[in-house]
Amino acid sequence: MTEGIYTLANDVVYDQFVALLNSIEANAGREIPVCVIPYNDQLDRVKAEIANRKNVKLFDDVAVINDWENFVSEAWKAHRRAQEVWKQRELPSVYRLAMHRKLCGINGEFDKFVYFDADTLLMSPLDAVYEKLDEYDWVANDFQYKSDLKYIFDRPQEQLLRVFEAEKLPSHIFCAGWFASKKGVLNSEILDDLLRKLKAGEADVMALFGAGSVFV
Repeated sequence: MTEGIYTLANDVVYDQFVALLNSIEANAGREIPVCVIPYNDQLDRVKAEIANRKNVKLFDDVAVINDWENFVSEAWKAHRRAQEVWKQRELPSVYRLAMHRKLCGINGEFDKFVYFDADTLLMSPLDAVYEKLDEYDWVANDFQYKSDLKYIFDRPQEQLLRVFEAEKLPSHIFCAGWFASKKGVLNSEILDDLLRKLKAGEADVMALFGAGSVFV
């Protein structure tokens, strides 16, 4: 079973990206392959760095990238309130679409993976995280469950409770800047059902300008 690390980067975050790679080399305790998901086509410096790094490669499955961007586009276009606000602010109908590319790891090459935003660092070995994935589909270590839920869902509490089970609201939320999961954990059947629910009205609970959090 393959284990690896994903990150999302382009030349804009090059310095942070290099710092992340250095922290992985220094603190992982063993060689772990790293796959870099492109944020966009601004990749000259990123590609040059990858060429000089052992065990680092670029995620190049365009079909997977397109599939996730299509899914996310449909989800946000079903969010009528977001569409109205973004139009008023002269923003695109799908805002910051590339941020969702981090989910490409679910359809990537690693059976178990840990995702790092480019501006984060690895400070200790990941073995315990990979072991937890034998028991759970998602692993996170985060503060979001303690924060105001309006940071993630900006609708009234009673509306949230029509979408989510109350006991899950404080425990199933995490920041998508760092998490661990497995290949195929969200299959086409799950995603089709999720999109159907979002289009039926559940999309309205999503925060218009959220910080990239996830509810599972």
